[in-house]
Amino acid sequence: MYKKPIFWIIFTILVVLSIFFVLKNFSKVFSFVNLDISMDRNQALKQASLIAEEYDLGPEKYEKAVIFDDDHFTQIYVELEGGGKEVFNEMLKGELYKPYKWQVRLFRENETKEAKIWFTPDGKIYGFREKLPETEEGTNISPDSARFVAETFATEKWNINLDEFELVEDKKNEVTCGRIDHTFVYERPELKLEEARYRLQITVSGDKVTEIRHFMKIPEAFKRRYQEMRSANDTIASGGMIAMVILYGIGGIIIGSFILMRKRWILWRKAVLWAFIVAFLGFIAGFNYLPLYWNWYDTALSKNAFLFQQIIQSLVAFITDFLLLALTFIAAESLTRKAFPNHIRFWEIWKKDVANSKRVIGNTISGYFVSTMSLVFVLSFYFVTTKYFNWWNPAGLLIEPNTLATAFPWLSAIANSLHAGFWEECLFRAIPLAGAVLIGTKLGKKKLFLGIGLIIQALIFGMGHANYAAQPAYARVVELFIPSLYFAFLYLRFGLLTGILMHFAFDAILMSLPIWISSTKGIWIGRSIFLILFFIPLFIVIYRWFQSKKLVEIKEENLNRSWQPVFKKEKETVVDEKIPTTGFNRKSLKWLLIFGIIGIFLWFGFSDFHNYYLPLKISRKQAIATAKQELQRQGIELSDNWEILAEIWNQTTSEHRFIWQEGGKDIFQKFIGKYIKAASWKVRFLRFEGDVAERAEEYNVFVRENGKAYRFWHQLPEDREGAILEKGEAQQISYQVLEDIYGIEPLALKELSALPEKLPNRKDWKFTYEDTLNYNLPEGELRYTVEISGDLPTNVISYIYASEDWLRNERNQKRTAETLTSFFNIMLLIIFIIAAGLGIIRWTKRSFSTRMFLFF
Repeated sequence: MYKKPIFWIIFTILVVLSIFFVLKNFSKVFSFVNLDISMDRNQALKQASLIAEEYDLGPEKYEKAVIFDDDHFTQIYVELEGGGKEVFNEMLKGELYKPYKWQVRLFRENETKEAKIWFTPDGKIYGFREKLPETEEGTNISPDSARFVAETFATEKWNINLDEFELVEDKKNEVTCGRIDHTFVYERPELKLEEARYRLQITVSGDKVTEIRHFMKIPEAFKRRYQEMRSANDTIASGGMIAMVILYGIGGIIIGSFILMRKRWILWRKAVLWAFIVAFLGFIAGFNYLPLYWNWYDTALSKNAFLFQQIIQSLVAFITDFLLLALTFIAAESLTRKAFPNHIRFWEIWKKDVANSKRVIGNTISGYFVSTMSLVFVLSFYFVTTKYFNWWNPAGLLIEPNTLATAFPWLSAIANSLHAGFWEECLFRAIPLAGAVLIGTKLGKKKLFLGIGLIIQALIFGMGHANYAAQPAYARVVELFIPSLYFAFLYLRFGLLTGILMHFAFDAILMSLPIWISSTKGIWIGRSIFLILFFIPLFIVIYRWFQSKKLVEIKEENLNRSWQPVFKKEKETVVDEKIPTTGFNRKSLKWLLIFGIIGIFLWFGFSDFHNYYLPLKISRKQAIATAKQELQRQGIELSDNWEILAEIWNQTTSEHRFIWQEGGKDIFQKFIGKYIKAASWKVRFLRFEGDVAERAEEYNVFVRENGKAYRFWHQLPEDREGAILEKGEAQQISYQVLEDIYGIEPLALKELSALPEKLPNRKDWKFTYEDTLNYNLPEGELRYTVEISGDLPTNVISYIYASEDWLRNERNQKRTAETLTSFFNIMLLIIFIIAAGLGIIRWTKRSFSTRMFLFF
């Protein structure tokens, strides 16, 4: 049937109709294509420099990094609860909020001062934020003056109509040098998306405007509902991962390969070569993203250390990926060659007189054709499930907008889609189906095992992709079940090539969308390179066709059944004496034992095993009893549906290290358990049933090592009703709480920040104070933070605030140690790989010493 012209005519007509259907309906499902992207990365970098010069932003002699960022969480909210994809498409076209934007970071090595500048996709300035070091002084002005500066700047220089906003939050924060920063949050009172609010934040540091930022205030209840949904997605994906590791990894790759290896059925050279090509292409694509990584560069580190760390991480990822791909390709091809004798030998498929065969050309074209029909299925599935079942899938599946910020945006689409297509078809199709056929044939139940294999591979493939956000949680399993069956059909009927090309083409089309919707100057170059690489498999078969000047039929010698293992005749050798299998002898073992004992003595002699933390003397049961008493003392009675969880709270933080280094052992022991955390019990009272918003409420009681409750933390749902207090009223409550718990008078406290937060049914406050009485170290501060929800004090904590310079130096030292550790781990990994390879070779030659392996 597949050789008849009528089949190809009908097939081609279906593909053409599929393309028209996709072009007409694509934007309804994938909102990203509705963007007008007329600014490119170079224009964003250039414009950012002009803005920085105009408003004096960032450090001197700064460096620049750019990304094309997206507010993914806002998109999720709008699609799920804010009106759907149609509303999100309208948001993209409107001016109220821009979820996609260019972000340029201005930074300098060893400088705290930096700036971020945002532009809309079509190149309009959208906001900025400048981070000032806490040691940089400024001219302090009153809150009213700061508000006047902020509003004048926004209206006169940024053309923002503040008449459309109302002030909802007025925050104050004093940094260590004495500079006072004021932050004003405005909200559109008349416009909202369900419970989400359009907001604008303006910050004045001293007397300079350092931030103008648009954002969406998303309800806390939705965040919790979304987390619950994602946990269900991840649970299904974890189940798929476990099944994949056991059945495909252990059963197919390890056991299957070892059995075939003993029978000399393994062909590994070309599998390893292709694994290297695919992994190396991914490695190069990773370096394509390297300029983007400077957006997350911690300037406390040296640039060289950061680059070295990125290179080490990339090398680890490359080696791991290469090994995984090599083992998968070896197992998949070897199992296929044995299970399906009528398939074309995969590693010879692009050879002369094979690639120019009618069968290979047909398989190649079919791969591209079926990818368009797969897009039709995806769009139709989304339409039907959304309209009739109220299912949801995000409108940006497989689309990474950040590729536009790379130097070669086409490279990542090609590399990632080739990796997914090649590896996943080998792992999810070839290994389970070929394995099922071989086991079924051996047991005389080939059809039964093949049927079971078809169902299992479809389920595991869907479950393995269920970690994508979707609702209901099993939506991805259902969505991919039918495609998995026709993917399997392609493999069973035509071999690996068609399925790999189909999978590659499908992913490449979606991943390359950013370069097709962008209208920037010169984007045609990237599109052209993408198309050339996209059609390389087709170009190869066409080249072979013209090379031989004819189409041929597949010969018998090119089919799997023509291949048979070659057993080398081993020469008989006469062994006159026993040859030691190890370089260790009694003398060397004796010296190893002596040095080992010396090492143990040195370890005990020079290590400080003293525990300077206060020992935890109470049991879990006693801690829970104390926590219950604390709730009763505060007049809180909980119903039977509240659960109790208890865990040991024993974390070493930067404040512990800071006090130890700056104050020494005596100060550390004085502060531990009083001002800084010691080992304690954290007892949580929470609910697992009921409305997700109500389940946000928790009571946390922290019990010290001596059995006394020292901290009470009440987490309230965001929409819980409460009082709306002004600053003075809320501050009096905070003073009273600190006096009750720590016995400190208000006169000994210096207010550092007062941060209000407007919620739907109440107003919360967060105050931070410096203790001017009980701390006398030259560096750092003893601070207290009091959180008030409505008129209820819900959290009180004391802590040591380390200086910004000390924290930066601490991060630099830790990151250096982590980088060196990663480097030595690579060395150990390479040694392990070499040893494993030598061991496998000796095992296949039946000269592997199991006894020596178990001994060492």
